[in-house]
Amino acid sequence: MDIKTNTKIVISAVVGIILGAGGVMAFSQKNEIAMPSISGDAVVGHNTQQDPMMSSLAGKKGESFDREFIIQMIAHHQGAIQMAEMALETSKRPEIKELSTEIIAAQKMEIQKMQEWHLAWFGSSVPVTPTGQ
Repeated sequence: MDIKTNTKIVISAVVGIILGAGGVMAFSQKNEIAMPSISGDAVVGHNTQQDPMMSSLAGKKGESFDREFIIQMIAHHQGAIQMAEMALETSKRPEIKELSTEIIAAQKMEIQKMQEWHLAWFGSSVPVTPTGQ
């Protein structure tokens, strides 16, 4: 995979994160970036059968839901940090680098907040990968 294609993939991932879950990233045959499309599942509720993070929340309520939500959201944020770090290293565009820096800072703060909640509410920490710390 060349740098140009890799950069397009990173930009697509960042756009997908910003626009939120539920959008489906689509690429044309030329690997051009297409805007996320909104499926019926995104409008009514996310399709849990196709998303392991969402399926792990299905059917949970109360504390069980809260605990799993924190665990899955931390993992999601860690993925966003990894993509933003890749964009910092790979992208030539200052706008992407600036956005990536902002994403990293915001996601790290939110991970820390969720770690604190998990410890306070459930008596244990959620392991965080080195990228997410």
